[in-house]
Amino acid sequence: MKLLNSNDLEAVRSMYLQAQNKSASLNSDGTYNLYLNFGYGCDEYKVTEKQLNYIRQ
Repeated sequence: MKLLNSNDLEAVRSMYLQAQNKSASLNSDGTYNLYLNFGYGCDEYKVTEKQLNYIRQ
């Protein structure tokens, strides 16, 4: 999975606010897998810690 592009950060932040369930797991390389569940499926994004903190604001 590729790291989230900074151009897509606002879109993912908006989806984060709408998601029913949200979780993140730390990878061995220091990045995170962000999981957003909307009740009918799950989207997964690879993000840095800085991006994750911004999305969660």
